[in-house]
Amino acid sequence: MTERLQQILISLALTLLLPAQLALGYISDPAYGDPSFMHGAWDGKSDIRIVGPSICVQSTQNPNNPERGKITPYRIKADMFPLGRDFEIVGLSIEGFSQIPFTVEYQWNGPGGSRTEQLGYNQYSGDFGGGKEADSRDCGADGSMFNASIVVTIYEADLRAAINANFVGWLRIVHEGGQNSGQSSADELIRISVNKSLQEVQIKNLNDIDLGRWDGSQAYLQGGDDFCVYSSSGSYSIRISSNDLGNGGAGTFGLSNAEPGATVMDYDVYFKAGTGAGSNDQLISNGQVLSTLPASPDLQCAVNSSSIYLRTTSSLESMRSGLYRGEIILRVEPE
Repeated sequence: MTERLQQILISLALTLLLPAQLALGYISDPAYGDPSFMHGAWDGKSDIRIVGPSICVQSTQNPNNPERGKITPYRIKADMFPLGRDFEIVGLSIEGFSQIPFTVEYQWNGPGGSRTEQLGYNQYSGDFGGGKEADSRDCGADGSMFNASIVVTIYEADLRAAINANFVGWLRIVHEGGQNSGQSSADELIRISVNKSLQEVQIKNLNDIDLGRWDGSQAYLQGGDDFCVYSSSGSYSIRISSNDLGNGGAGTFGLSNAEPGATVMDYDVYFKAGTGAGSNDQLISNGQVLSTLPASPDLQCAVNSSSIYLRTTSSLESMRSGLYRGEIILRVEPE
């Protein structure tokens, strides 16, 4: 009797330790044909939201049991392969090296309907009983049986701060479940690719220019400023203009004095595709466009690449006392 009871107990223990396995099936992306591929291209206007391939999470628990539809609860976690610090894709081009962060959501269909959960990096989702359940039915070669999907979101601000490049990363999704915690797992690598190839240009580090105070001894007053122009194409055009015309009319620059009876003070504008512009550099007429100028390759514009120089041309002795002001407009475009 004792021997028989002992054999029964051992048999029950073996039954409890048999794991339920998880298997994954993916439906191919119709555009790329690769079930492990998520692709996006930025239009320069908004966030990118990429809905990944549909996933069938299948349980092999009791595969021979005539009771079909047997379910196994599971949980998931996500990280990058090889293991990194956060969800990021990496881009490399002639402009340099850049990383773009993204968020990951897991969408699944459970007993309570469709649900969504945002995943933390390398952190398990809710407990096994949290509603995510694998079905023991066949996933189906035609993709008719699926119960989950991955959604990746990349925010506009992060895209705008990145260089032009093709960004790539491998997202690893681990599904874990079974009759007992940690008994079975199935994982898949998903390649995420995002292309940023916008023609972008920006101008930075501009400052107001103070021409100084006339003390009666100078023949003219002068001032200048260095600034940076970045262009994703490597070159740019610039239009230099002002609504404040000089005494010569169209094509000239002038400074105005708000005092009654004051006249316009004329000045010249010089441009240099480099720093430290002076009177030996290119003289600009109001509204003139300069083309095929070399741009800074640095999106952050840590080093200036262009400059303007201003010098008065009116006879200062004949000018009325007061404060003279004007405004110059610099418009840059990529080429």
